[in-house]
Order: sequence, then C-alpha cells, then structure tokens
Amino acid sequence: AVRRENLLLYNQHPLKMEEMGLYDTMVAYQHTLHSPIHNVQLSVQGVHDRAYILADNNFVKVLGREEEGSLTVSAESSLTIILESLGHIAWLSGGLDRMDNEYKGIGNVTVNGAVVEKWEHYKLDTSNLRD
Repeated sequence: AVRRENLLLYNQHPLKMEEMGLYDTMVAYQHTLHSPIHNVQLSVQGVHDRAYILADNNFVKVLGREEEGSLTVSAESSLTIILESLGHIAWLSGGLDRMDNEYKGIGNVTVNGAVVEKWEHYKLDTSNLRD
C-alpha cells in the first residue's frame, strides 16, 4: 500500500516526473474509485519507462515503454500505477529538444475508453531497495 505521508500532490491527470521535480526514482499514481469496476478495459498511454499496474493493491501486469495496450481489470476501491524510471540514457546526445520525448511518467489512463481523472501522486522511498 502507498503510504499517505509520501503524498506529493493531487492532479486531474497524471503528471510527468519532471513536472513534479523528480528524476530517477519511482512514483505511484493512485486513483480512488467511486464504485467498483468489473472486467473493464484499462489502457495506460505513454508509459516511460516501466509501469506496474495494481488493482486494490494486487498486482495485475507490468507494462513497458513499447507495450501500450489495454488489459482487463476488476477493482473495488483503487487503481495504482507504480512508475519506474530506467534513467536518461544518452538523452543529451540528441539535443535538448529531444527531452520532450524522453520524459518519465505516463499519459492518460482510460477505463472502457473514458479518461480517468483525479490522481494522487506519491514519491516512493527507494533508499532501502537492493540491486
């Protein structure tokens, strides 16, 4: 479960890590459901770099940068997407104008085609993770 004391901010849509002043860490995006959802199509757009999808804190699937698509989920109370940055490998070699395409985060999230709004953003403490 995401710890409340790590809450950074609320926003209508998921923000990129750079928009939150974060680099090379992990962020959790969490949406509280107003009613249960069952066997719906969840789509996460613009995954940069790796997203771990959880429904009610239960692991569903990992999506990578090249794996955009929809998946079937059911949840009673929450959707959580944990975003892992895999670093900015040689992004400066293409010039600063390439940074727009090298953001870390996710784009819109949809359920059955409808954009999911009202997200909590959490910075995750990665200091105790081992290689």
